[in-house]
Amino acid sequence: MTTLTFVSGPNICPECGDVIETRIAEHRGIIFVYRCRCEYNERIKLYEEIEEEERRRKIQNIFEGAKIPRRYASLDIKDFDTSRPGAEDALKKVLQYIENIEENVKEGKGMVLWGGTGTGKTLLAVATLKAAMNRGYTGLFQNAPELMYHFNSTYSTAETERDIIDALRNVDVLVLDDLDKGKWTEKVSERIYVIINARYGGVKPTLITTNLDPRSLLELVGEPIFDRIRECSIFVGLSGESFRKKKATGGK
Repeated sequence: MTTLTFVSGPNICPECGDVIETRIAEHRGIIFVYRCRCEYNERIKLYEEIEEEERRRKIQNIFEGAKIPRRYASLDIKDFDTSRPGAEDALKKVLQYIENIEENVKEGKGMVLWGGTGTGKTLLAVATLKAAMNRGYTGLFQNAPELMYHFNSTYSTAETERDIIDALRNVDVLVLDDLDKGKWTEKVSERIYVIINARYGGVKPTLITTNLDPRSLLELVGEPIFDRIRECSIFVGLSGESFRKKKATGGK
């Protein structure tokens, strides 16, 4: 709350008509001196602009720490192409999820975005992740094939693997992108189960993208993993031509 303290003075400000005198004010812990109402308003506006810039800087740092790919960092849900069949219905479901993001995070409700290559699944997942982070939740983007490569690597140590798994288990909102890609070994299946099961038990939402329809995803990941995903996720299907292909051919 802003407080004012009057100290002394004569004269009238030609801009605001206030009496010009030295005064002291406090704004969110900052003590400053001003002489009239318009000068006070200018100082408050300046402090609020500084606060907003600091807020944006913090969000940017958080987004960078969330490992959001550079290509998607500057994109928003408005960049989603709705010209393809069924795209508007899919967008409506995602927007509804975002509108209730706090309730969804609290209840651990995730989302599975499935469909063909280039249909906007990752863009929608990242937009949802950013919406959650803008509400103050921690978030992390993880490309599943990269994760599987690490799990399958003979160079990974138990310590680094444990650190990765702990981060994926504990972050408020997690994106697992392209879950059906990569080499799905028994070791990978065990690690993915540990992550999904921990998030399921901890009531933490996971946003998954995949080219596979729900039945094919079940066949890939197995019943124990899929059952946990199915119970606490909404499924959003996307169809149509690849947006990347369409863009490369000039929309033809």
